[in-house]
Amino acid sequence: IDPTSDPADFDDHIEAFSHARPWDRLEVAEAFADFPFGTRRHFVVLNAIDKNLFCSKSIAHPARPGASRQNRLGLPVAPDRALNTFAVETIQRSGERVLVRSINYVDLQLSPTLTNWIECMLFFQGFYDRLLAAIADGLVVVVQNNKSATTSTSAETASSEEL
Repeated sequence: IDPTSDPADFDDHIEAFSHARPWDRLEVAEAFADFPFGTRRHFVVLNAIDKNLFCSKSIAHPARPGASRQNRLGLPVAPDRALNTFAVETIQRSGERVLVRSINYVDLQLSPTLTNWIECMLFFQGFYDRLLAAIADGLVVVVQNNKSATTSTSAETASSEEL
């Protein structure tokens, strides 16, 4: 989903929880994202992964000191620490139709304008490109609600493989 991160970053995790029902996997991971102008951001997230649902939420973890400026715990702010909350879900509809829902909030410790540009043009470009291709083919109906530093998208499509 995120072309600014190296997928190999997600192979290693800081901590995994073995009995995390109802999730297939529950783990604390970190990733680094490189943006224009030499800006690099560090994410420490709790990922919950299931067959039809992926949720990722920034957290504070003792193995990776520091936090984003959004932390309310009084932890020291790490200047490169970003905050992200993201979820994508697929819901089977009639026949081969699948509802794809996603929601995201991000604070990259940059201006809201630059954050929104990075969010829309870099973070989810692959995700959006696949949605736009399905829309062009008449397979998807999209309802989109963008707010400052927030993106929410719902889509219905013919098959999850196309997304």
